Order: sequence, then C-alpha cells, then structure tokens
Amino acid sequence: MSATLINSTIKSRELIQEVEIEEKLNSMRIPIMSGRHIICDKEKLIIDDRLISKLDINYDSNNDILRLTTHKNSETINLNFFSIIHHDSYLLPKIIIECVSDTSLFFQEIDLDKNNDIEVSINKNIEFLLSLNSKVHHIYISKFNKNTNIEKDLSCNIADNASYEYSSIQRPLSHVKIDSTIKLNGENAKCNFAEAIQLDEKANFSHILKIAHHASSTISKQRHNLIANGESSGKFHGTIFAEKNIYNIEADQLSKNLLLSDDANIKSFPILEIYTDSIRCSHGSSVGMINENQLAYLMARGIEKKLAINMIIEGLLNDILPHEKNQLIRSLLN
Repeated sequence: MSATLINSTIKSRELIQEVEIEEKLNSMRIPIMSGRHIICDKEKLIIDDRLISKLDINYDSNNDILRLTTHKNSETINLNFFSIIHHDSYLLPKIIIECVSDTSLFFQEIDLDKNNDIEVSINKNIEFLLSLNSKVHHIYISKFNKNTNIEKDLSCNIADNASYEYSSIQRPLSHVKIDSTIKLNGENAKCNFAEAIQLDEKANFSHILKIAHHASSTISKQRHNLIANGESSGKFHGTIFAEKNIYNIEADQLSKNLLLSDDANIKSFPILEIYTDSIRCSHGSSVGMINENQLAYLMARGIEKKLAINMIIEGLLNDILPHEKNQLIRSLLN
C-alpha cells in the first residue's frame, strides 16, 4: 500500500474550558496532565482557554504556520501539545515557539497514533526562538504504529544567557527520521540534549543532529541511548561544531547503544568540526549486547533473567527523562 501524505490545513480553532478539555483527554484515553493544553485533532485546533493570558497564539492559514509567543514577565508556562494522528488528520507542518526575554516554558510535545489501517507519511517542523535569559525544557514523547512514518525537523536558536533542554523517549514501530539543528548564538547560551529510543520488529530510526557553537562561553551536552530488538535498525549522526574566533567552549557528546537481538543493528557517527583552540570537548560512542557481568550481578541477587534485562533497558530509558515524569511516560507509551 502506498503512503498517503496528510497535508491539509487547520479548518477551525476552538477555545474550551478546563473541564471540557479534561473530558476531551479522557475520551481519548489520555492521562490527565498538569498544565495547559493544545490539541491538534482532525483539522481542528483545540486550545485551553487558560493559555490566552500566557501566550499569543496565531495561526497563519496561508502558510500553515502556528506561532506561539510567550508574554513578557509571565510565570513559567507548562504547555502540553498533543498531536492526534487519525487516517483523516495530520500533524502541523510548522510550529514556531518564541520565548521573549526573561520567560520560561515547559513544553511537552506528545504524538499519539490512532491510525491502524492505512499507511501514512507525515512531515513535522518545529522551531524554537529563545531570546535573552529565556529557558525552555522540551519533552518529546511519541509512540507510532507500524503504518505511520514520520519525518521531523527541529531547530532552535539560543540567545545570550538562554538555555534549551531537550528530553525524549520514543518507541516507534515504523520509520522515523529526525533532523535537528541547535544554534548557540549568544554568550553563555546552553543546550542539554538527551534522548532514548527503543526499537522493535522492523522499525527504522535515524537522527541527524548538529549543535553549533557560534558564540563564546557556550555549553552543550548530548546523551543518546538507542535500544534495538528484532530486525530493527538505528542510526545517529551527531556533530559538534565550533567556529573560529570564539573561546571558552564546553561540548560533550555520549552515545550508548544496546542490541537485544542478532538481527538488529545500530550505527553511531560522532563528528567534530572544531575551528577554535579554546574548547573542552569530549565524545564517546558504544554499541554492544547486554553486559554479561551486569546481568550476572543482578541474577546473583535473585532477579530472574527476563526481569534483569528489563531493568537494564529501563535504566537506559530512565536516564533521559526527569524521574518525576517516568510514571506518566509509561502511561502514555503503553
């Protein structure tokens, strides 16, 4: 069956109150989460009316762009953005999130796949613009069925003293390709990028990530954990770039990958493009089967082999997300 590209535009937007949006989430069997909500579902944008005092929300139907802009001097915004995938719906092709100076955003991006019958290919594009002293913590959670293929572009521009933190857990069963570019454009800009990907059956995952240091005294940290079972395959290309005539740079990258079957494969490519001498940079990458000594240690304490293996896997997943979010993530992914 050939793939169908869903690229229709938002046809309506609806403001609803807190009780109504909780009823909507319940009807979709989505756990109730703290914070404010936006739901993209069946060509409709459903917006929690409590967000209006915290964000400017504008949709450009001509260019199919949703722009969210924080209000100056607002308290930390806790925003949950749900994209519900049906055979007749789509994901927004372009989302721009602008954090003005001195604002903070906790952004949970959640993709839930309700499509089981037809093959769908989806493009998704998210751009963050962080102004002076702004902060974003971006959590991305996705679970896709066998028939859903996704390509996603993620970009972030970080100004002076601003910080961007990305944490992701994904369990795709089909094809996922992500292309990410993070630019540290201002002095003292920071980025912490962490993801855990659990692959099974014939899933295919690819992530090309470039973190570029364009200013002095910038810091970046990366952590990538891939777990592959069945006949799945994973690939990670991670580039650290530092241009010339900047100084006092810190950049770290670590990729830890676990193979659970002989037919699975993972490839990891750490890349350095360094044009300055004033940098502290480290990178490491490993691909292998479960450590037998680690497994023996757990089993010697009375833990069954299957449970011991699951504990090792959970350890790699829990290494990525804040501890307090783990139970919620399990509810969404299972």
